Amino acid sequence: MKRFRTFFVLLLLSSCFSPSVLAWEVNPTALSGTEGQALGFEIVVEADEWDDAGVVCNDAVWDFEFQLDGTLIDGTAEWGADLSSPFAGGALLGICSNSEEEVVTPYTISVIEDFTPENNEDAEIFFEHCEEAAGAEGVLTCTEETLLVEIVEVPVGGLPEVGIEEVSEASEPDTDGQFRLFLAAPAPGGGVEVGMFTAGTATAGSDYVALPGTVFFAEGTTEVLVNVVVIDDGLSEGTESVMVTLLTDPNYVVSFQHERATVLIGDDDGDGSVRINQGISDAWFNPATPGQGFFIIVFPEIGKIFMAWFTYDVERPPPSVEAILGDPGHRWFTAFGDFVNDTAVLAIEFTEGGVFNAVPPQTVQSEDGTITLEFSSCTAGLVHYEIPSLGLSGTVPIQRLTLDNVALCQSQSSQ
Repeated sequence: MKRFRTFFVLLLLSSCFSPSVLAWEVNPTALSGTEGQALGFEIVVEADEWDDAGVVCNDAVWDFEFQLDGTLIDGTAEWGADLSSPFAGGALLGICSNSEEEVVTPYTISVIEDFTPENNEDAEIFFEHCEEAAGAEGVLTCTEETLLVEIVEVPVGGLPEVGIEEVSEASEPDTDGQFRLFLAAPAPGGGVEVGMFTAGTATAGSDYVALPGTVFFAEGTTEVLVNVVVIDDGLSEGTESVMVTLLTDPNYVVSFQHERATVLIGDDDGDGSVRINQGISDAWFNPATPGQGFFIIVFPEIGKIFMAWFTYDVERPPPSVEAILGDPGHRWFTAFGDFVNDTAVLAIEFTEGGVFNAVPPQTVQSEDGTITLEFSSCTAGLVHYEIPSLGLSGTVPIQRLTLDNVALCQSQSSQ
């Protein structure tokens, strides 16, 4: 069993385990990765000497003291700047079992992309487990393990950062739209090939000429324009959307503020829209972003519509951020207001201060921005959002999760 260096002291309460010192190891004992990667390792504990079932073991806490070593160009690596891990908080729940087999507990250390030119960095993490010796109260027996982490710097100042934005909208019969893909710095030698995923309510091949799956930036370039060539299909469909999402890749970094853009295609064959009615009430989503979605409820007697948007933060929280209930990146907000014909303009409301199932709730609501709902049919629509405080705006094409209410929507829209 190889040994390493970088420090976490793990103190296990002796009430959880038998007096004999447990055999344990860190596996592997060395990790290496580039910025932006997540590195996994395990702590393996032999459990043949553990206490029987019924012992309350989660009350035992493995406490950590740590330091980072290594010759770094910018000094000592820091949690939150170069590395992110559950150990940064200083404590970890004890590893517990009532079986007579080894217990393998996985952990992750994330190497943070800081977009700063640096040399390779390394960090040594020391682990020490201490137990009270049998028959000798207050006398501790300690064993140590060490994990070496190598941070491989990406050359030439970091990976290219790419983004996408809408340049112009499109409309039938012959006005093409356009996307602009851009790099934060000129493309390096050999160029950069960027992957794209296309979705939206418009159909490739019948509403527009299918877009390529990749775009190539030649060496030294910073911009590529992609045209959305319209096909006049002679059908009354209302406004449709073409959404392009940039795909992740080890050779570049996607800007979280410019990872997705939408071009709208206007229809010249009639309105094609539907009047908002009770049949619009349903669960809606965008297939390009699974795990997110909208609940929309129409109150026709009072002319109001309610929407709840369940989504994620604009950037993933670090692995050290834990949530007791759900995922730490989950976010939600609501909107409520009037509707006229096929469109509703709603005020966005954020809710803060709540605790799960707490009475009284102690929540605070605040308005910030607007959402415009627009339905081109009983199965498709658009969500336009503007959130000024975050500098966020855009359009999300949506469709129904199920088709149960389509018939009701169609019958009420024709009245």
